[in-house]
Amino acid sequence: MIVNPFYELVAIIISIIIVLYYGTSKKISSVQNKVFVLLNVANLLTALTDILTYYFVYTKTSLAACFICSDIYFVTHILVIPLLLLYILFSARDWRSYSLVSKVLSSIPFVAMIALVIYNKFDPVLYTYNSDFIYSRGVAMPCLYFGIAFYVLYALVFLFKFKKEIPSIKRAIIMIALTCNVVSVYIQFISYETRIETFAISFSLLLMFLTIQDPHSEKDFETNLYNKNAFMSLMKQSVNSLSKHIIITIVIRDFVDFARESDNQINTMGAEIGHYLEGVSKSCEVFRYEKNVFIMHMMDASDSVIEAVVDEVKSRFKEPWQFSDINIVYKIGICRLDIPTEIDNITRLSGILHNFSSWEADRTYANDKYASLGDFDLKLIDRSTKIKDAVMKAVETDSFELIFSPIYSMGDKKNASAIVSYRFLDDEIGYVYAKEMIPILERQGVLNDVIKKINNKIINFYKNEFNSCDIKSIVLKVSSPMTIQAGYLNELFDLMKENNIPSDYLCIEITEYIVSKSKNKLIELMETRSKEGFAFILSEYGSGYSNMSAIYDIPISGLTVDGNVVRAAFENKRARVALINTLQLARKLNLGTALSGITDHKYFNMLQYFSCDYAFGSYFMEDLDVNDFINLGKQDKEVTEND
Repeated sequence: MIVNPFYELVAIIISIIIVLYYGTSKKISSVQNKVFVLLNVANLLTALTDILTYYFVYTKTSLAACFICSDIYFVTHILVIPLLLLYILFSARDWRSYSLVSKVLSSIPFVAMIALVIYNKFDPVLYTYNSDFIYSRGVAMPCLYFGIAFYVLYALVFLFKFKKEIPSIKRAIIMIALTCNVVSVYIQFISYETRIETFAISFSLLLMFLTIQDPHSEKDFETNLYNKNAFMSLMKQSVNSLSKHIIITIVIRDFVDFARESDNQINTMGAEIGHYLEGVSKSCEVFRYEKNVFIMHMMDASDSVIEAVVDEVKSRFKEPWQFSDINIVYKIGICRLDIPTEIDNITRLSGILHNFSSWEADRTYANDKYASLGDFDLKLIDRSTKIKDAVMKAVETDSFELIFSPIYSMGDKKNASAIVSYRFLDDEIGYVYAKEMIPILERQGVLNDVIKKINNKIINFYKNEFNSCDIKSIVLKVSSPMTIQAGYLNELFDLMKENNIPSDYLCIEITEYIVSKSKNKLIELMETRSKEGFAFILSEYGSGYSNMSAIYDIPISGLTVDGNVVRAAFENKRARVALINTLQLARKLNLGTALSGITDHKYFNMLQYFSCDYAFGSYFMEDLDVNDFINLGKQDKEVTEND
């Protein structure tokens, strides 16, 4: 029997390249990475011993050498599929998190196959060589194939079971790898001299290496630090470990990056900061979690070491960072978390980090040095992690309903309009509102579909309930993503025309922020539609950087003043003067005005000192469903208290 060593040689070359690359590249030392390297080493030994075996067979040098090489071949070959199963398991959970039954069940076939290889030394039930160096299979050889089939099926079960925890691209690549191996096993079973199994394995591992297991995927190229992928991979192991992991998160609140070229290389402010953090302590691994978020990770460090690291970082960030001719002082927030002592859930950890990165620059902590677990609203964070699944379920079942927040008329002394929005009710987390779900809908690519459903509900509300509400119009606050969505507003206005709904039924509220970003895109549309009777309101005026040209450059019929400005006017004389002058300016420009954020009786009483047309906020009730909103209109009485 002549065996072509070509496939084995290619397998050896691929395995050596991957193993060497992993040995020299910057990577996070995760169990999953170690299993992947072990997979390559096992396949390398399989291919190498196969070639050596047939060298001894061809030269008829030594039967003992043939048996030794064949035994190593079988052991390493048997290892491959169980190791691939471990790779899948470690992609989702830590080994300690699996039940004893799962561990025993997954180990039995492997132990049985190794036992067969050992038993073969005494009774050739797997394979043998005769005195002429001719190889033949034994009666127990099918047992190895059944063992491999068990692990393939087990792997498929776990891929399906953990489909939410393993990314779809990773599942797809592993499925391709399994398929390649199963096909190669079948080919080599019916044609033993076609030594394709080790090549198929090395090809599968190369595919995994180039797509889902490349160490570059764990590297931030700008700073040469570990990135978010590497950090989350490490944390998946940490939450189930017996060791204490400390993470110190540093958020640069007002981060502005700069770049300069030196010695034919591009250096950045982010790289400067990353390089500094790497040098703070030899016991720290440093990650760049986001553009402005760095994480320092330590194992079993004492409180004194942690305090020293925090003090050093705080001290450094009080000084300016010099970059070319730029001197800049950054404001930072620091948070310490202990894993798994305080957090044993990777989803909660991700939610906390996201929440912390969004804190305002001047937010104070429970202690002077850094934020800790006690500074977070864990119920709110846990809710945010569950919202995604709830939102997608609501999309499938079309569970959305319109809600109304009354707008109080200062002249008529009653509710004259309402801001319309939408929500859905989830059995576990309660009501989920538009503000929470829009980012998720946008990321999932279904925002347009949901908005079209909401628009139809608005049309149906006019046809069926509007006349029962005793109001003049409703106001639709359009989200920033939809405001600049090509054709969205035109589609809405055309839908109203198709249903013979008067243009003054619906007023579009556009945020000051989106006007400042996309004014040129909006002006032409707003001018055209204003001539047809449609009205636009500028909302959240004063919420941030206020571009005064927005109130005279674009065709708006009114503006709403941000609630923070209104509340500041109650406490601060300068803010009160600014608010009064803003309202006077709007009146001179023939713009209607509304004050938001009226939350209680003191703010309601304050309205008499300001010349505004409308007011709204929780004092007048908010987020009423259709029936409650209609019943509120039927009361037909002046609003003096939030009943």
